Amino acid sequence: MPPLPQLLDELRDIRLDDDATGREIHAATQTLMTMRNVIEFHLATHAAAMDRLKVAGPGGKTRGLLMEMGAAPAAATRWLQIGIAMATLQRLPGYIEDGVFSSEHTSAIVSGLAHIEKRSAERLSDDDRLDHERALIAQGLSGAKPREIALVARGRANEHVRERGGVPAAEDRTINSLSITQNGDGRTEIRGDVDLVIAEKLTTAIDSLSAERPEPDGSPDRRSIGQRRTEALEQILDLAAAIDTPFVTAPKTT
Repeated sequence: MPPLPQLLDELRDIRLDDDATGREIHAATQTLMTMRNVIEFHLATHAAAMDRLKVAGPGGKTRGLLMEMGAAPAAATRWLQIGIAMATLQRLPGYIEDGVFSSEHTSAIVSGLAHIEKRSAERLSDDDRLDHERALIAQGLSGAKPREIALVARGRANEHVRERGGVPAAEDRTINSLSITQNGDGRTEIRGDVDLVIAEKLTTAIDSLSAERPEPDGSPDRRSIGQRRTEALEQILDLAAAIDTPFVTAPKTT
C-alpha cells in the first residue's frame, strides 16, 4: 500500500471535470462515498488500536484525543464504538471493510446488536448472534436508514424476550440511556430513552410546571410547548440544586 501521505496527495489532486456528464458525476460520487466508508473503517480500527495502546496517556481518553485531533464528537464516538466491536462481529467487518456501509449505518447495526444482547436474559449463543447480525445487515443492504435499523433491532429484541424470557422493554432499566452533547454553536442537545417509571416521573414533573400562562397584557402564552418544557426543566434543576446535598445519594444498583 502506498504511504498514507501519498494517497492523501492523490486525493487532493482530484478535480471535477467541467465536461463530465450527469452519469459520470453520479458514478464518481458513488465511488467517493464508498471511499469515505472505507476510510471511516480504517479510522475505526485505528481509533480502537489507539485505545488499546493507551495512546492518550495515563488518565487520558481516546475519544477526547480524537476530538483534539479534529474529529467531531459524534464521529469520534462512532469510530471507537465500531472499532472496539470488531472482535465480536462475524459478518459485518467484511462489509464495512469493502465500504458497503457508512459509519452511521454500521453504528446502528453495532448498537442494535448490543441492544438485543442486553435485553436477552441469557448470553446469546454464537448462532443467535449471527442470526441477528445477518438480519440487521440485510436491513442495511435493503436501503434502510440508521434509525430504521435501530427500530428493527428493537423489534427483534422484543421478539427474543417474548420467546425466551426477559424483562419487557418498558420496564427494562438496563437499556436506559441519556446523552448530553454540546453542538457546534455552543448549545446542548439532550436525548434520552428511559423506562416507564422514569418516564412517568419526568412527564408528571414537566407537565406540572409547563402549563400555559397568559402574557402580562392578558394575551395567550406566546411560548411554544418546547419552550415551556425547557423552562420547567430549569425549575426542576433549580429545586434539585437547592436540596441539602448531604442527604442526596446515588441510586442503588441492582
